[in-house]
Order: sequence, then structure tokens, then C-alpha cells
Amino acid sequence: MKTALVQLARDPRNRFVLVDGKRGLSLRSLAHLSGRIGPLATTPAEWKAALGWANGEMNRRFNSGYETRIIVVVEEIQEIIADAACAEMVARLVTLGREVEMHALLTTQHPTVKSLGGPRVSRNLAGRLALKVTDDVASRVAVGSSSPRADYLLGRGDGYAVSVDTVHRAQMALSDEQDLAQASGGDPTSVLAWDTVEVDDLGDGPKPAHRQADGLTPAEVGMILVAANREMGRRKFQDYAIEVTGTKPGSDKADRLLTLGRAALDWLTVNGYQISELE
Repeated sequence: MKTALVQLARDPRNRFVLVDGKRGLSLRSLAHLSGRIGPLATTPAEWKAALGWANGEMNRRFNSGYETRIIVVVEEIQEIIADAACAEMVARLVTLGREVEMHALLTTQHPTVKSLGGPRVSRNLAGRLALKVTDDVASRVAVGSSSPRADYLLGRGDGYAVSVDTVHRAQMALSDEQDLAQASGGDPTSVLAWDTVEVDDLGDGPKPAHRQADGLTPAEVGMILVAANREMGRRKFQDYAIEVTGTKPGSDKADRLLTLGRAALDWLTVNGYQISELE
């Protein structure tokens, strides 16, 4: 995984969100990876906030342009998805993200369908790197089929590179401390801390709803939350905005309401709130 990230960091278009299920012990040497967005997320609260930002950014990209490729790196995925909110956000990224150049790199030392987040996630993992595992059950999950057998590999980087329709046996490289140091660089892009993400800078990032509601009427606040909860597209949202608040379609305020609604929903989801369907 570290070698893959060192190589990916050479492309200036690539950006990285780093989420470490080992509380920073695994990805500490990549905490300053060139192109990273925000700090290394090492606690449950930071895991939620980082994944919430990534989901918000994905939503924003479906409605506007983008220039970079974002790779969300989750080390020891089974630790992260023990939290239901994190599990849902990982599943959404894996299912929808490729359309807007947002990708997930998920790692685990214990490959089971459950540890990867269930069938919804495992079915969408088109590319895999499988190293030596302990038995045939883990091999089927790691490779994605019953053959070849990853439990027959030799170890020390001997592995399989699996794509949609091909499998190649390959010797994985080991990146030493010098390689990792050369892949480090500067301050993180856009975000200094996950709990200080600004919507104005990042679109649909997690930001407390009361800070976003300045200057909005109660009707507008309620409308954007309902619209976001129903995952309305832009056209339906504009119609709903006209009906509830009289906001003109295509106006700057309509666009702002759409962005704030999705950001508010992301923030509530990240922080454990649930919004019931409203009539």
C-alpha cells in the first residue's frame, strides 16, 4: 500500500484523504504525503469527519467541474466500518465515486466479505492486490474468485494483481524510509484540520449547521434539509425552492441553498444524527 501511494503521489493531479484504522500507527510515515487533503485521520471522530468531507466533495462534483483525482485511503477497513455511519459513507464512495474521479484504496489484513463492508462494497472493488493469506476462504475474498489461490503465495511481496478480467502474478516492491520521505511535501491541500473544514472552500464539507444558516429564514433552513434528505437533483430542488421560499431558479441564492443543504446533511450524518422522512 505504501509503495502504491508513493507512486500515485508522483502524479500532480492526485489528491489523498488518509484514514488510519490503526490510530496512526500504520500510516504515520505517510502523514505528510504530497497531495494529501487534510491531516491523517486517526480517531473515530476524525474518521467520520474525513469520510464525511469526501462524500460531500463527491456530491459537489456531480453538480460542478473538478480538476483533480481524489483517492480515499482507508487502512484496516474493518475497524472503520464497525461504525455504521462510516460503513455507509465508504459504501457510497465505492459505489458512486468513480464517475467523478473519486476512488477508494481499502486495505485489510483479514480479508472477509464482512471486513470489506459487505457485498455492496466487495462487488465494486474492480482492482485488487492480493498478498499471501492464511487459507482458501481469505483467498477467495482477496482475489475475488476461487482461483488462483493467494494462500499458496510465497510471501515477501509475492502477490496477484487483479483487474476486471485478468490476473497477473507480480512481485510487489517495498518502499523504504527514503522513498517515503521523498513522497512527502508541504502543508495539506485545502484543509488544515477536519474539524475546521469550510464549506466556502470545499463545497459540501462537514461544517456545523448553525454556522451555515446565517442569513437564512427558518423556511429556507427546513427546505434545504428536506431537499438534501430526499437527494433531490438540481431541477427538483429549484422547483421545491420556488414552492417553499419563492427563490428564483438559477440564482446565486438557489445554488447556495443547494450547497448548504447537502453540507448540513453531511454534517448531521457524520455526527450521528438521523433525519426522518418529512411530509
